[in-house]
Amino acid sequence: MINTEISLYVKAAIDVVDLIKSAFLNDELPFDVKIKKEVTGSKVNMVQDKSIFLWFFLEIDNWPESFINLNSVRNFIEFVLDHNQIEKPKLSDQDGNPLNYTTNDFLTKGLPHFYDLVVFPIVDIIQKKHSTDISAKELEDTYAKYRKQRVSLTVKKIINTPLIGFESEITSFPFSNEFTVVEFSDKHKTYHLEYSEHGLINGYSKNEILESTHMIQWVKEHPKNNNDRAGHEDTIYLMILALRLSNSSEVVAKFSFNEPDDILRMFSGGGYWHFQTSKPSQFYETQQFERADLQAAKDIFEVLMKLKSSKGYQNFFRVVVNRYLSSLSRTAPEDSVIDLTICLESLLLANERDELKYRLSLRGAILIGENSKYVKKTLGNMYDDRSSIVHSGKLLSELKHNGEKDVLSSYRLITEKIIKKYLEVSNDFDGLIEINQRLDELCLYEGKIC
Repeated sequence: MINTEISLYVKAAIDVVDLIKSAFLNDELPFDVKIKKEVTGSKVNMVQDKSIFLWFFLEIDNWPESFINLNSVRNFIEFVLDHNQIEKPKLSDQDGNPLNYTTNDFLTKGLPHFYDLVVFPIVDIIQKKHSTDISAKELEDTYAKYRKQRVSLTVKKIINTPLIGFESEITSFPFSNEFTVVEFSDKHKTYHLEYSEHGLINGYSKNEILESTHMIQWVKEHPKNNNDRAGHEDTIYLMILALRLSNSSEVVAKFSFNEPDDILRMFSGGGYWHFQTSKPSQFYETQQFERADLQAAKDIFEVLMKLKSSKGYQNFFRVVVNRYLSSLSRTAPEDSVIDLTICLESLLLANERDELKYRLSLRGAILIGENSKYVKKTLGNMYDDRSSIVHSGKLLSELKHNGEKDVLSSYRLITEKIIKKYLEVSNDFDGLIEINQRLDELCLYEGKIC
């Protein structure tokens, strides 16, 4: 920033502050004092909050005209536009045709596109000080923060995803340069609780927010016009998959929230739902994660990220990931059995059409390499149960399992073993079909894959 720009801004800002002072005598600004909830640990405290509406200055009579007719404001806006200090707003008519406004057009039409540079820094200071007694140094420092946001070609995006069913003594554990499991701070809990109580659906109950200890935090610098939401969501699913596989946990991620802005904006906040990894609270248990569990999850995650671009493993990401995740988000055990069996078919029966049950059972037993009789029997039962559920409408409780109490749990565990084994050996093969061909070779010699 050049000195002329700073000097012109401070003059404009001081005039705007004087305009506000003249409308709200004796610093009697329209603050809203209310009681709000603030989280400390797992408790919710009621505290007094004093805030002012971002657009409170619009209450000033003839504000647009008074604002834009301040010579200092016009001089400042004219300077930053004509000297290309900031990019001119891109406007279009109702048909989408661009409006090529000159600097004078912007000024005479009194467009509000410069509030974020001129007025918002002032409101920011008023919000923090609860007063219009503002120094030139405060104006300079705050303007620099807002100017950087306006002129930067990139933006630092932070998205937080609270983890449910997850506990750990570890305060921070990186999975990559962008994704880290971190503690779910009281500040973030307060924000998320406030977000939901404003009527915005986020999937988390009050107790889930209070009891959650950690979240996945994504930090990335990216071009302003590309927020990479799809890439973020896909990676969240892979992280949840890795965490679940690492110790057969039931980690749940329901919603991701944008990190609260450090600056005032016309629009901010928000987030989006993760349907595949959501689950009602009564259907999962909390699992303790040690450092070894997190490292195992990270190892799995790194393999998954490496395989994403491999053509030979496309079926893994198109079917297995989605079905495994959804199997743990189901409330009906029959749906979980269907999902888990589809996982196994997509792995063990890739491109196969004949002797499906036989191949699935035998390949699975060879792949795992231990308790082969039990593995073959369990996989055969899974295949039969899926068929009975789909074709005959049977409930899992109606099917015979030779007295086994928690058959769904055994199905899940064996599916997880097979998924992890495929990931373990993936570095030595170009795809699922190659692995299965090797399994068939080993079947002839009663060997095992390693």
